[in-house]
Amino acid sequence: EHEEEEEEKLPKQATPLCIIMFEMSVEFESRGIDFLAPLYDQFPDREFIVMTQPPTALESPLAVSSFVRMQHADCSRYPDELYVSHRHCLLTRFETRLANASDYAGIMEFISLLDQRDTIVRDIEKYLDAGRDPEEEGATRLYVTLTSCLGRVICLAVLRDVEDPDRMRAHYDIDKITNFDVLQHDEHKTLHHFIPDPAFLPHMRFFLSEVLRVTRTTCVYSYLNEGYGAPVAKGTKAFTITPALSLMLLAKARRQIQYSKKVVTRPAERIIRPMPPLSLFHINRRLLMDSTTCINARIVVVGASDAGMAVLDMLTNRKHIRFTNLVLVDPYGIPQKYRCKYKEAENALPESLYYSTSKMAQSGFTAWVNVVKAKMCSLNRERQEVILENRTRVPYDDLVICTGTKFNPALSVRAPLQGARGLAVKELESSLETNVITFNNTEQADREANLLRNLYQEKEGKFLVYGGRLESYTAMVTLMEQGISGERIIFAVPPLSSENRDRHTSFTDKVVVEEMAKTLHELGITTMKSVELLSWKQEDASDHMSPLHVNLRHTEKDENLLIVVDGLLYFDKKTVDVDVFLAVNSSHLVFDGRLVIDEKFQTADPLIHAVGTCTKYQLKLYRDDWKHDRYSSREVGHKLGRQLLDKYDQLVSGVAALSSTDIHEDKNHQPQLTPWFDEGISQRANLPGGYTYVQIDEPARMDKPVTAGPQDKVLSSHTDEGYIRLNFSQGTIRTITVLTKNPESVEIENILSLYGCHQNAMKSVLKYSDTHDIPDLFEFLREEWMTIFYHDRYHELQQDWLALITSPTAQDVPSLFEYASQLLDITKGPPDKQDLVELGRRYNSTTLVRKMQDMLMEYLLQNHYHLPMYATTNMLTV
Repeated sequence: EHEEEEEEKLPKQATPLCIIMFEMSVEFESRGIDFLAPLYDQFPDREFIVMTQPPTALESPLAVSSFVRMQHADCSRYPDELYVSHRHCLLTRFETRLANASDYAGIMEFISLLDQRDTIVRDIEKYLDAGRDPEEEGATRLYVTLTSCLGRVICLAVLRDVEDPDRMRAHYDIDKITNFDVLQHDEHKTLHHFIPDPAFLPHMRFFLSEVLRVTRTTCVYSYLNEGYGAPVAKGTKAFTITPALSLMLLAKARRQIQYSKKVVTRPAERIIRPMPPLSLFHINRRLLMDSTTCINARIVVVGASDAGMAVLDMLTNRKHIRFTNLVLVDPYGIPQKYRCKYKEAENALPESLYYSTSKMAQSGFTAWVNVVKAKMCSLNRERQEVILENRTRVPYDDLVICTGTKFNPALSVRAPLQGARGLAVKELESSLETNVITFNNTEQADREANLLRNLYQEKEGKFLVYGGRLESYTAMVTLMEQGISGERIIFAVPPLSSENRDRHTSFTDKVVVEEMAKTLHELGITTMKSVELLSWKQEDASDHMSPLHVNLRHTEKDENLLIVVDGLLYFDKKTVDVDVFLAVNSSHLVFDGRLVIDEKFQTADPLIHAVGTCTKYQLKLYRDDWKHDRYSSREVGHKLGRQLLDKYDQLVSGVAALSSTDIHEDKNHQPQLTPWFDEGISQRANLPGGYTYVQIDEPARMDKPVTAGPQDKVLSSHTDEGYIRLNFSQGTIRTITVLTKNPESVEIENILSLYGCHQNAMKSVLKYSDTHDIPDLFEFLREEWMTIFYHDRYHELQQDWLALITSPTAQDVPSLFEYASQLLDITKGPPDKQDLVELGRRYNSTTLVRKMQDMLMEYLLQNHYHLPMYATTNMLTV
């Protein structure tokens, strides 16, 4: 009897009605909802209707207006997209209003099953008590709205006034989404909680527009805490993750200017005060009226490298199109999300400055990307599946491989000696000695830091750091932070030859090289140059922690060396991961030391793309030296992301549902040139001696020393603050190097933003290069007039100027542009002074100067909150 009573208390499972086949004329498909009411009348005992749709087909108007797409479970192999509709979605008489005390019981019943119930109740009680937060919490005004149907609450929203919209505007790129200047401060509100009844999710856009109407709001914002290691300010008010994020756009975080003490006219302190590292989502009334096409194609990105994150960055946050099936497969998940147990592991590797912890915390990836923490072990191209190490399968319609390369001493040293290949290399990797150490990410560095802390502090043996890369220097910093003195460290640098020219040297600046050599000597670190690692052997084969006998060969002296060390840290040659190679090789994709791609980043399979350091171009393209590790990984990933975006844009533009192969096949494909990359390659690292090293270099020059050519000029200074060098190529800054012991006192972000800036814009700064009139370049770059070059939108102003000059529709521009093109023709030699004077005369005689001045004044006016030191037109008096 007791069991029967329990069964009666359980909710009865509703049997849904399944649509097996659905066809409707194009003329009437927008009225598909009119057929649902008679359908429900035919089956009065059914509460739900379900239907499926191929992932490569566009959503039908019926699915958009009356159905809710169900999210796939992790690693789900179900081939189609599932849509569910509830009988209640046909109801249309809704009432949205501000809540009052009489609604308290209904609201409590509505949110009784929510996990965030306590947080929501606290905000509702504050609203009913005083309509705002307490004085100690800022006294921000609160709004609670509810939407009811037939006397029942079906949607609840809690909003607050934005305390300082101008500060939010200064830190997030809101201007590109809405016209901020025409709005009043009370038209901006933050959406803290938005809870619709699941049965009414198809009406979520209408509910949100009604909330904006009732609260007299134009722009609504919602913060999302991504859960990264970056700290969130104490007192930040709670937000619940809401389904309304699917309607919102991410406001990109803006790079902030570092104002020096020389800048007298500074922005208000409330504007430049840092904000918590949170993702900001935005929606306004205009965006609510725009339609968004959902693409359900399954795009799987394997590898969380910078290139992989750039691909996802390009596919997310689009106004007109939204990808619902973005999957990231990586054994460590999203980078920078791992919180280190040991502080020294946080800086154990150089960072590229593209996706730092704070930038990832503001990326919004949690709202768009499904993360699968696993490693790819094989591919099934016939079924379009990625097979993971735990034998789960992830289906794909587009696959992007960007696993990069990694340090693997077993593959780089032992495998060639033993002739091991394939699975034999995998066995060598698994049997690697514990005290042969290398790390390729922060999580591995944290694990090795734990090993060093627990096992090696009490020993007196030496450690060998092998490799000429920047990681070798950061590894030595990690060793010394663990209490290992410099006298116990041996630094062995391999020889640089034509065979290993793809290995990036640590430094390309002579001054930095000399300073590091001096620092290592002062710390007592023994440096051995031009040394080749031959092999190593455990002293006691039964003890994986016993000392290592390492065989080295000095190439210049042509002699072999044998040293005994407690640990070997390997940071020399990077190779493709063994599991990635086995997966690619077993699926019969072309692999020639790297995964072979064409000029469109496609492999031998048109559905499989690849970018990053794990790739190389086809031999027929004659681009053996143009590998992706010579370019910015972010720019390479953005190029592929743009190509994928364009393909699906064509699908949305008017092509009906296509098969997976139809989307990708181009029967008129013609070979093209390989893509051109121009973005600088940046890196930052902590070096021995307490130095911070930052460099941004032009593409394809990473392995070349920075020497001034006949057309190059150099500005540099070496002061108590540190060393800085600007290398100009044809008047444009192409290399920036900074070495300092006081990174907090040096405006590094400002300096790096000068990459690509022409010297004429900086008051012809190169005229001081020969006279040495700039003894301190750091102080020169802190001058107040330089501030505009550090603004995050200055590059956009330059692009607008360029578009104006090259526009064929502007009066007199074609003749000017053609004359300049002929003048700069390299086949005719450099132009003489008379030609340049004539070019300047023609330029000044047109209306371009006035138009460019007007664009500059408009730019200063729009960004006056960041650049108050510049005069604008509204300051002029008659």
